[in-house]
Amino acid sequence: MNYNLTVHKLPIYRITRSIYAIAITALLTLSLTGCSANNSEHNEIYQNAVAAFEGGNFAEAIAVLNTIPNHNDNQNIRQQAEKGLLRYEVETLIRNGRYESAANLLRAMPDFPDAGEMRIVAEVGIQNARVEREIVNALSAGNYEGVLDILDLYPEFIDNQDYRGQALAGIGMRTASEEGELETLSQMLTEMFQITSLEVETRNRDVITVVPGGFLNPGTISIVVEFDSVVRLGVENPETIEILRRVGDTVYIREASVQIDILESVVRNYRETERFRSNLMVWDTAEVTAQIFEAQQEHSERMERELGEQLKDVARRSFMNSFEALMMPMGISVVWE
Repeated sequence: MNYNLTVHKLPIYRITRSIYAIAITALLTLSLTGCSANNSEHNEIYQNAVAAFEGGNFAEAIAVLNTIPNHNDNQNIRQQAEKGLLRYEVETLIRNGRYESAANLLRAMPDFPDAGEMRIVAEVGIQNARVEREIVNALSAGNYEGVLDILDLYPEFIDNQDYRGQALAGIGMRTASEEGELETLSQMLTEMFQITSLEVETRNRDVITVVPGGFLNPGTISIVVEFDSVVRLGVENPETIEILRRVGDTVYIREASVQIDILESVVRNYRETERFRSNLMVWDTAEVTAQIFEAQQEHSERMERELGEQLKDVARRSFMNSFEALMMPMGISVVWE
């Protein structure tokens, strides 16, 4: 018996195309899954950058964005953070008295809110610095009348160092020297210290440690605070400054009689910036909140006392130097005993 067998062969190209289609479909599926995962991860990182920017941490926001350079940055965080950094730099320059640098940076920057006001502050600072240089040069030369003329010419100048008082005291002391009366010299010295004060303003950062009550294992809460301190020092009773004697062109003064007083000490703009817990099981109860508030209050009051005490020696040396500078143009040297 004969059988006729017919074999139907599929074209090879059909088989190959089917295999390619399956492979491409698989690759697309893996690629889309990977892209979706990457996009999700990048979006999460981007939100961290947004949070850093909204918290004022501009450098951190830019650093986070640098880890996802291909993100579209739909909220324009990078540009805003860069502007924020520039603005912070301008504020720092102004706060440190570098008005020329601040003005130059403002001229190079694009406009932003408060830029106009900051330009005015910088320009005023530049003018005040120039006026102060003129005053200091006049004082060094013993030209006390010139100091008064400069102050009258620029009435808007804020005389924080009481240059007018120093000039008046210098005129009085020069007169006393000419008359050779030690009593008059002592009186002029008293008047100078009556009108002279030193004001120091600083920006401070400190850490307060609180052990919360009401927990079996409380741990600690570390609170980072920032605040401005303004301390004004002077000699409240300058009549107690004792001029011992005058020998020729040398005046001898008892150094211990220069008693520096804290005329004013204020802590302001006090705020908490960060908080760290050594025990994550400790939570904010009403008692813990009250304890933290009490610790911050005590810390603020302590800073008002301590910062003033720390500046007493600085103020004493400043006042003594001022007196020596006033006497120098008259050819009189001062010896502190």
